Amino acid sequence: MERVETMVRQFVRFEGYGIPTNERDDLVQEVLLQIWQAVTRPQFDPAQSLDPFIRAVACRRCIDWRRRRRAMVDLVEEMPDERKGPEELTSESERLRVGCRVLARLSPSCRNLIRLHAVEGLTYARIAAILRRSEGALRVQMHGCLKSAQTIRAGIEGER
Repeated sequence: MERVETMVRQFVRFEGYGIPTNERDDLVQEVLLQIWQAVTRPQFDPAQSLDPFIRAVACRRCIDWRRRRRAMVDLVEEMPDERKGPEELTSESERLRVGCRVLARLSPSCRNLIRLHAVEGLTYARIAAILRRSEGALRVQMHGCLKSAQTIRAGIEGER
């Protein structure tokens, strides 16, 4: 038993495991207990070499000790990952592709009105002054353009 304890202590003392001196005795006792429990089982084969078995148990318990005491870093909920995931990137590129196809099929007057309002950020009043039309007429035209865009988009999605 003394030889077994010496072997176990050598393993537990190994610097690579980083086990503090004040915790080594408890770990040695844990390893010795597990070895004793294994040896006293009826299925234990006394013909096998005991030294490799002792080394295996001691090594595994030292690794378990390190895993239990691994430093954990709390995740901060306030810092979400701002990067887009693969699904978002794929769906975004698909929306852009469909949007380009819809715009290409719209009439030139609709494309121009959408560009002035959505891209350049002009108000209907400013667009009406530029095009010399009434603001109400532009709103009605935009409504028709958006309806056309929805119809074209439905057709494109039906093609897939």
